[in-house]
Amino acid sequence: MIEINLPTEAAINLLNDQFVHEFKHQKKIKKVKPGISITELNGKQFKEILELALFDILILLPVTLITEESNLSSIIKKSVKGLSIKYNKAETLKFTENDAEKLLIRIKKSFGNFSSSTTYQNN
Repeated sequence: MIEINLPTEAAINLLNDQFVHEFKHQKKIKKVKPGISITELNGKQFKEILELALFDILILLPVTLITEESNLSSIIKKSVKGLSIKYNKAETLKFTENDAEKLLIRIKKSFGNFSSSTTYQNN
């Protein structure tokens, strides 16, 4: 098991930064009304933007952190809870480690059949 040592506050700040960036992007492409603030998002919109922000962060991590057993789902859950508290979005407080695992599985599938034994085979 890979133990990721990342303070919860740092994870929340990282997620918040990406969330704000994704929120602005959603406004720019007109999926969110131009005059609305983050705190005015409904639960569904908040969760959609949250998942996009999480996906953006996770896809940039080294593949082994995604594919190997780690405490990543716990870190995701804690950061989502922190962000939910920051923006008073009780709906997403129900985000569990199981929800985080489902997101990680979607990302794992995007990597295809990753095998550490064949990673450097063709280099």
